[in-house]
Amino acid sequence: MAGASRERGPEILGMIYPDHSMLYLGLVMGVPGILMMWMVGLRHPDRKWALIFTRWGREITLLTTIAQFSQTVYHVYLQHGSFSWVTALTLLILLWLSLYVYNSRSVKDCFRDSVLH
Repeated sequence: MAGASRERGPEILGMIYPDHSMLYLGLVMGVPGILMMWMVGLRHPDRKWALIFTRWGREITLLTTIAQFSQTVYHVYLQHGSFSWVTALTLLILLWLSLYVYNSRSVKDCFRDSVLH
């Protein structure tokens, strides 16, 4: 969004990421999800290494979600606790996502190595 608006790009980026180092941390936190999607596509009985990595998909997703939740709470701290709808919705969605990944039977089944059975 900041890249599309040329004149106000740094201002918009500053609203979303008050600490610019958090932008890079947020980008790095997206890497495990991308790698996990790639690994799920590579599952095959001949590729034992892909099966081993995808077994940890649920736990990696939970850790990434908790890390993103913590980063968003840190944003609230940087803004001295001021209310923002974007931040509130982000926290709510991350909370729902973590509860779903933790409790869902279908997520557990998705990352199970059923290709071997």
